[in-house]
Amino acid sequence: MKRKTLALVGIAMTVIIVFSVAATATVLIPSMAKVEEKTESPTLDKQAPPDLQKVVFIHYKKDKGSGRGGDGKGPKAPKCYDFIGKNVRWKNAENYYVSSALDKDVIDDSVNTWNSETSSSIFGSSSVGEHTWGEYDNINSITLGTYGDPKVIAVTAVWWNPRSKAIVEYDIKFVERWGWGNGADNLMDLQNIATHEFGHAAGLDDIYKDACSEVTMYGYSDYGETKKRDLEEADITGIQELYGA
Repeated sequence: MKRKTLALVGIAMTVIIVFSVAATATVLIPSMAKVEEKTESPTLDKQAPPDLQKVVFIHYKKDKGSGRGGDGKGPKAPKCYDFIGKNVRWKNAENYYVSSALDKDVIDDSVNTWNSETSSSIFGSSSVGEHTWGEYDNINSITLGTYGDPKVIAVTAVWWNPRSKAIVEYDIKFVERWGWGNGADNLMDLQNIATHEFGHAAGLDDIYKDACSEVTMYGYSDYGETKKRDLEEADITGIQELYGA
């Protein structure tokens, strides 16, 4: 998902929203809004916190032709990881809440996949709880719900402080229309998608180069796909650059 400041451009993208003390109003992507090339303007959020940036990652189903070609630099291997922002990361591990509509054990397995690759604790422990996606409320929530665009599998919102570079909250929503399971050909694999989304929650960006299509942070997925469950070397390199080996 490409990142654009205060703009909604591109089929697969990340939306960055900047909250400023000096601003008279702030903007927030509505959780039910359809985000695509042509979309309505964001709605105003009068309760948005000052001095935070919010980024929304939109995870699309892979269609024929999705992705990008090589980097055009000859035999040099492309870099298959990137970050939300320079040194943007968690400073302290915080707990998260998983909706009872989802399998908490599977979500925890996805979290442990990232935690196990660094000596730092990225994420805290989990509890079952029902909370709202996309609202800054100091609660890291994992939910199942609807979304306006029929091509979207999941969406993750991340808030961070641009001064301290500290991530302060994330919300993840899995879109219920797909059906969720354990590697079945006609379902989206929950652990596969969750591992990708928690990469965003940790501070990693999407990757769209075709040469990087095997990495967990590759930005498209499909029915029955399970390869994102296990991190590739690029994913591990990226997370260790943020949190240490």
